[in-house]
Amino acid sequence: MNKKTTLAAIVGFNRPDHLKKCIQSVKISLNNFNKNIKVIIFLDRDLSNSPGWKQCESLVKNSGFEFYINTENIGLRLNMYQIFNYFKESSSDRLILIEDDIDVSPNFFYFFQINFDLFELNPNVFQISGFSPIQSLKNEHDFFLYPRISTWGWGTWKSKFPFPSEVKLDWNNFFMTKKNLNTLKIYAPDVVDLFKLQKNGQIKTWSLDYYNYMLQNDLFSVYPLISCVKNFGFDGSGINNSNMKPILNLSISKTELEVLPRDLNNELDKEIFKKYFLKYYSPPFLFKLIYKLFGIKL
Repeated sequence: MNKKTTLAAIVGFNRPDHLKKCIQSVKISLNNFNKNIKVIIFLDRDLSNSPGWKQCESLVKNSGFEFYINTENIGLRLNMYQIFNYFKESSSDRLILIEDDIDVSPNFFYFFQINFDLFELNPNVFQISGFSPIQSLKNEHDFFLYPRISTWGWGTWKSKFPFPSEVKLDWNNFFMTKKNLNTLKIYAPDVVDLFKLQKNGQIKTWSLDYYNYMLQNDLFSVYPLISCVKNFGFDGSGINNSNMKPILNLSISKTELEVLPRDLNNELDKEIFKKYFLKYYSPPFLFKLIYKLFGIKL
């Protein structure tokens, strides 16, 4: 019997409608599968004590889950790092991270349990993604290894996940190798500009430090071929790319999940990549033209 324990962290701030929906979907998924899963809500503080934040505070305190409420407003990046450090120092073996604008499917936790067990000893897999840009593809190949970090409902292992201090970059002196830049151009063209913005100090996100770690070590994320999360933070309350569309397919079954994963080494996977992943993550035409004319320098 597998006795590995999982910390499921919900991250919230000042979006009561989002947080309420997220908590509800997590509870439904836990009712379907709740083996060794501990849920903690990490709520960042709004120093103005706005009505929306007070609603969030009430939701957290009445959720039935453990919770931690910051005494200061530290922002998403530091809140995430706080969670990562908490996880690394906890007794939990695995982490699932759910931001408050994520709606999870009823089989969300079962999906992660299957993949945690399946890929734990695979040195090339760093992360499990609950999200996929595929809406309705159903065939015998239900997993896809892809060299892109996921931030919309994802999980990892303590044994594979470094402390934030271990991956923190000096962005003022950051330089990306040609190999890693080419990987981004092919598999995550929309992220290239994010690295540039971070280097220039125009954004501060936790994910790029870890993405750089993945690139340096040639690591993969496991993506489902039917998305088991929906991101509903496209209402202007978050920082999601407006060109992306929220997707949710809740019909994924337990039998569909018990299939060995695939990678990028055969023709079928190349077609899946071109038809779904590249199309979904490709930047707008104007950016493509700029990249082609002037190149991309980091």
